[in-house]
Amino acid sequence: MGVIKRTWVSITKRKGKSLILLLVVFVIANVIAGAVSVNNASEQLNNVMKGQLGAKARIEQDLSKMGTAVFKPVTAEVAETVAKLTQVKSVDYSIEVGMGSDKVKSYSVDKDYDPDDDEFAFARFSFKGSNSSKPSDFAAGTAQLLEGVMPSTERGSKEIIITKTLAEKNKLKVGDTATFYLGNAVNDVKNRRFDVKEKIPYEFKIVGIYNKASTSSGPDAEYSKEIDANTIYTNLGIATEIDALKANFDYAHDTQRTNETLEQYLSSVTPTYELKSSDDIDSFIAEASKLIDTNGYKITSSKDSFKSVSGSIASMKEISNLILIFGTGAAILILTLVLVLFLRERKHEFGIYQALGEAKVKTTVQVALEVLIIAMLGISLSIYSGNKLAEGLSKQMITTQLATKPEETSNIPGFVPMEEAPLSTVDEAEIAKNFEVSIDSNYIIGLYSLVLGASMVSILISAGYILSLNPREILL
Repeated sequence: MGVIKRTWVSITKRKGKSLILLLVVFVIANVIAGAVSVNNASEQLNNVMKGQLGAKARIEQDLSKMGTAVFKPVTAEVAETVAKLTQVKSVDYSIEVGMGSDKVKSYSVDKDYDPDDDEFAFARFSFKGSNSSKPSDFAAGTAQLLEGVMPSTERGSKEIIITKTLAEKNKLKVGDTATFYLGNAVNDVKNRRFDVKEKIPYEFKIVGIYNKASTSSGPDAEYSKEIDANTIYTNLGIATEIDALKANFDYAHDTQRTNETLEQYLSSVTPTYELKSSDDIDSFIAEASKLIDTNGYKITSSKDSFKSVSGSIASMKEISNLILIFGTGAAILILTLVLVLFLRERKHEFGIYQALGEAKVKTTVQVALEVLIIAMLGISLSIYSGNKLAEGLSKQMITTQLATKPEETSNIPGFVPMEEAPLSTVDEAEIAKNFEVSIDSNYIIGLYSLVLGASMVSILISAGYILSLNPREILL
């Protein structure tokens, strides 16, 4: 009788022991299947989150270093220099300068607001000149153009778009002209106020009206609404021109910052870079950091947003890896014990085979085939059940991990930094939605490899018992 036929007869004849071994493998396979499912789902979630958060980086002021050092601003020229790095796909930035108006009324949350009583009325309106035909707020969808077109990108163009709030308050429409002024003021330290020394008028043509959705909440929501309502978009060229005039005036009249250069009076920009790949983030940060003054600026990236969720994902992967390690070790130990017990009951059978001249290796192959056939059946039965088990446990795990995620706090007591909004955001609902435990090729291959691998190790250990058998001692 051949080894294969003898293997099949042995399995079917010893139904009780075969069923016990099948049950042991089934239980072990379910545990390992659950861990493999969670591991694969965590890895998949990791990749999905990276893709959704994108590959972005931004140069912004490091508020933790404010007041500690004098630093060079990130000007438009610096932003363009950084944009030439090989990792950069595109760059978006704007120059922001304050302007006033004697004719256009600003929006205020204070119903009793009087510009004559406001010493900062000369900079009540925030003019933004973007290097892009579609500034970041519009690209992100937080601002929408309701009427007209975006300002021309041609240098020297004096076109603007204003908010619907300003348009309604001043009865302005697309096609109208509006006059604003650059108010050059000096700080009167003695009287604790700013005195406007000159007003440089600029007449702009309104080419569009837009609306911006509020992105702030809490006590600063109304203040943010006021700032948004008084924000006006214009051409980068004209914004740069106005900013240069202001810088020259301040440089000539400032009696306090005597050790600074003209460049340090220019407005700093906050450029956002779209990178070619998320894999380029680290190398971009390393190279861009050499081109900016890191005494006052830092580089944030979409990778920072990913870190807020990666801890939960890493924790689940760590738990699943521990289950895999201990589960595989337990599988080897349990299967080895079960096999040795079963083989001891069959020592007379093996003694007869060897007395008839059969090689011990052939007997070992038969035992290996018996175990592997039963193991294959046990694994196949556990594919679905193990996956369903993992699905229930993993949902509970991810809910627990997100619920216990620590809140970020400032290291400085009582200090709440007003930093830029994160480049990308992701919430708990989105993480839970993308965490899918499924049956795929990686899951099946991983499950079969681990359980069959554990079975083979158990067989090899148990084979030592067969090889140690002496037919004379058994049969006498």
